[in-house]
Amino acid sequence: MEYGYQVYEWYSERQVVQLAGEERLIAYRAARDVLESNYEKYPYDARTVTYYAHVLDLAPNGEEPEEEYVRDVLARAIELSPKRIQPRYLLANVSIKKGDALPHGSAGKRQYYEEAVGELKTYSELVPNFAEPHYIIATLYQVLGEPALAKEWAEKGLAAYTKQDTNTARRASRYYITAEDWENAVRFLKDVVAAESGNYPVLYDLAKAEFLAGNPEHSREIVKELREKAPSLVETDANFLQALGEAQ
Repeated sequence: MEYGYQVYEWYSERQVVQLAGEERLIAYRAARDVLESNYEKYPYDARTVTYYAHVLDLAPNGEEPEEEYVRDVLARAIELSPKRIQPRYLLANVSIKKGDALPHGSAGKRQYYEEAVGELKTYSELVPNFAEPHYIIATLYQVLGEPALAKEWAEKGLAAYTKQDTNTARRASRYYITAEDWENAVRFLKDVVAAESGNYPVLYDLAKAEFLAGNPEHSREIVKELREKAPSLVETDANFLQALGEAQ
């Protein structure tokens, strides 16, 4: 069982982003087969079932499993651990993927996204004090061009965010950047940076958000730090540096 956990981590966190083509296919099949075996051997282990579902979700093109089978695996994961977010998000992602494949503004895209929102609303009612599903819903409404509904769900997320959580902060920061709510973007980017001190792209995002929130001095301090730790990254946005230099 522990080996299955490790294989899942290798595939989902490293091989998916580091490998391509035939190597990625081999890695996927290896992870899938190990976790499928464990799924059948340990049907009571929520982590195994959830990890198996996630690996299936990360299948390369041409290797996608049947949707009905994925839903069956996720139903077991949810039954074993009703309050765990990962299987809930993976279930919503079944619909999101189908919506992503359709043109922006199409009726089909809206239908699939609304299906995903419905799944996540059900989950948010089960865990009303957990902010992350609220921000996922807010982001989906952003994509659908429903800013009022997006803001409504983001406000619920903000009220529920009572302790630092990196995954939620990452989702929230993306929402607020898109909404151009720079003060809240700063708040959540700071939480991501606090958890991932070496994540310089996020730190650079924080510098820009600080500037747009009206805090150019804070922004300059961050840029100064980045010039020492990631100088090539700083030079990727000449317009921002010019604007920062002019904001005296």
